[in-house]
Amino acid sequence: MSARPARYFASLAAVSAALLLVSCGSGSLGESVTGPSTVQAPADPSAQLGLDDLDLTFLELGQGEVEWSPHDPDGVGANVQGKTLICHKGKHSLWVPPPAVNGHLRHGDTMGRCQVVCPCFSTSDIDGAASGCSNVNASCPSTYSLGLFCAPGGSGGTIGNIGYWEAVVGQNSCSWTLWDPLTGDAVTQTLPADAAQFEACRAAITMSSYYPASCPQ
Repeated sequence: MSARPARYFASLAAVSAALLLVSCGSGSLGESVTGPSTVQAPADPSAQLGLDDLDLTFLELGQGEVEWSPHDPDGVGANVQGKTLICHKGKHSLWVPPPAVNGHLRHGDTMGRCQVVCPCFSTSDIDGAASGCSNVNASCPSTYSLGLFCAPGGSGGTIGNIGYWEAVVGQNSCSWTLWDPLTGDAVTQTLPADAAQFEACRAAITMSSYYPASCPQ
């Protein structure tokens, strides 16, 4: 076996080192050990809409989505034709294109319009508070409010104030006041309510079996 010059082995070592660097480093001929792997395009078109992180606090709608409007409750407008109504995160009713429906459902949304509720009270809350009194006096001191008083007479119940519920007109809020039957102390709480929630509060008050027919509907 003939001896090879030293420069031959030096060249061979340099070539080997270069190949090792390409196959294990950040070069373009191989996948990096520490770098990101290749990302495959999703097969489901709805996944491309970024539904996981969609935040509609400021109505940042997804591609082709339209917010439900009380002026077009049945979706007859041209901009919602062929779209499906879903409830996004329990807060926003949206018309979404067909490819986006499954993505919304996978992330916990439901079919149909969101059921808006009053954040302060319900009709059953009001009627339940007065159910222990056999002689309830009702009044509406303000528009869309209901005050209940358990008056003397009849049997059962504690004589005194029962409660006061109000959808506060012009203030985008609702409130309720309950009186402790033992101490007589009043506890009031007020919460913000958007336009849809305000309507739900108004309906909760006016639909109470104790709400006087003479009060604003």
